[in-house]
Amino acid sequence: MPNQSLKSYLLKGGAWSFFGKLFNGLFGLLIAATLARIIDPDELGVFFLALNLATFLSIATVFGLDSSALRFISESRALGDDRRTHQVINKSFILVLSFSFISFIIAYSSAGQLILKSVFDSVNLTGLNKYIAFWLVFLAFQILFREVFRGLKDIKYSVVFGGGVSSLISFLIIVFLYINNYDVGLPEIVLAILSGLILNHLFAFKTLYKKINFLRVDRDKSKDTVQSLLLHSWPIFISSIMGVVLVYADLWILGAISGAEEVAVYGAAARLVLLASMPLSVANAVIPPLIAGMYAQNKKQEMEKLLRTVATAVFIPAFILAVAFVLIGDNVMAIIYGEFYAEGGIILAILCMGQLINVFSGSAGYTLVMTGHRITMMYITAISSTVAVVGGVLLAKSYGAVGVASAMAFSNVLQNILLLLLVRKKCGIWPHAGIRYVRNIVNLVYR
Repeated sequence: MPNQSLKSYLLKGGAWSFFGKLFNGLFGLLIAATLARIIDPDELGVFFLALNLATFLSIATVFGLDSSALRFISESRALGDDRRTHQVINKSFILVLSFSFISFIIAYSSAGQLILKSVFDSVNLTGLNKYIAFWLVFLAFQILFREVFRGLKDIKYSVVFGGGVSSLISFLIIVFLYINNYDVGLPEIVLAILSGLILNHLFAFKTLYKKINFLRVDRDKSKDTVQSLLLHSWPIFISSIMGVVLVYADLWILGAISGAEEVAVYGAAARLVLLASMPLSVANAVIPPLIAGMYAQNKKQEMEKLLRTVATAVFIPAFILAVAFVLIGDNVMAIIYGEFYAEGGIILAILCMGQLINVFSGSAGYTLVMTGHRITMMYITAISSTVAVVGGVLLAKSYGAVGVASAMAFSNVLQNILLLLLVRKKCGIWPHAGIRYVRNIVNLVYR
């Protein structure tokens, strides 16, 4: 990709990603803040658990096919192979549809209800199992739509259909119910979110159908693409499951050991921490297709320069925001969620420190996956997730939410140290932020 085209892609894609993440993060916070005012903390804790369970199950359902599709589509586009691009998109959706059917049956059945009851012992959560079954399916397809559009280097539609439309519609429905004094409970809230996802997918499917028709390639019935996708995806599937455990184990542990009110405070703090990692999320919406393309063309030096420049650019705002959360986190929690949640300031500070190391490391995880070292990524996530779960369970019994937050932050630091060292060993490059790359940021913007 010529330098001017690369600059244009990074700036335009970065702008779309930034405003998309800002939009999604804002409406995510608005939804959480609105719910904190219309349902009690116990119900809000159940909502956070249901959301995390649906997210976990949706990632399991996708089976790593989102990352595989992203890599193969990016490589095919870089090499000008439209036929393979078409094959990957078609087969990815067929596979996810098949896996979604299986996941839906399990979650919707009495077996899903029994699992929820035995693990969390919550009547409210157990009663949501049928809603969670639909939720996980729609989230699975949202994940795939997002990555397919990203592989096509259409960051705009990746952002819009990767959560933007669904967040906006869900928020508007919840506000409408609240303003008109409807009797709003957890089922109505989940239905509002499902409505947003359904409308999102209708628009996304129509848009993607038009885009892939432009490829104008012959239909291919070969099983090679399916086999390649599945072989590439299974280590990513395990990494994704372990990664979700690393991200969501804290709420699961608290949900099983502590009360719903403590879960609500912790969940509210965890939502705010997403703002600190948002700059990296913006970069990761743009960078992976470039990693796959440059690696396929053996442009390692260019890839390292790009990764370190972007990592430096996203670390600066993340550092400023993390410092603010550490210093005045209790005030921020009280303003956004209400006085009851001010005690979560210490949780917010601890989680922010772990996320700051994550942002400093840049797109290290994507670098391993997009260069084919997915099994290495699987081992790293398995180790860090084990540390997170074991540490979280042990510390939760004595220190509650603060202990769980400390375990999560430590495991996050451990994971990123391993990522940096193994990216260097496997790919021969460093992906992390560095002060000498500040000049590259200035050159990228002003030249």
